[in-house]
Amino acid sequence: MPAVDSTAIMSIDYDPPSRVLFVRFVDGDLYAYFGVPRSTYDAFLAAESKGRFLAEQVRPPLPPPSDQVISEQEFSGVRLRS
Repeated sequence: MPAVDSTAIMSIDYDPPSRVLFVRFVDGDLYAYFGVPRSTYDAFLAAESKGRFLAEQVRPPLPPPSDQVISEQEFSGVRLRS
C-alpha cells in the first residue's frame, strides 16, 4: 500500500477491477470502501488533507439503515482488521 503524508492515514491502495479503496490508519486499522470510482482514488491521492477528503468525499455521512440499498454514488466502509 502506498504511504501517504497524513497524521491520521498511513497508506491508501485501490483495486480497480473490484472498485475497492483500502485505507490503513496510523492506529493499524484497515478499512475497505466498496464501489469507489478510480477518479475518487486519484483525487484522494492528490488531496492536500487526506483525512478531510476521506471524511467529505468517501465516508457516507451516516451509515445507511440495514434495509436501505446503497446506490453506486455512495460508498460503504468495512473495517477489515486492526
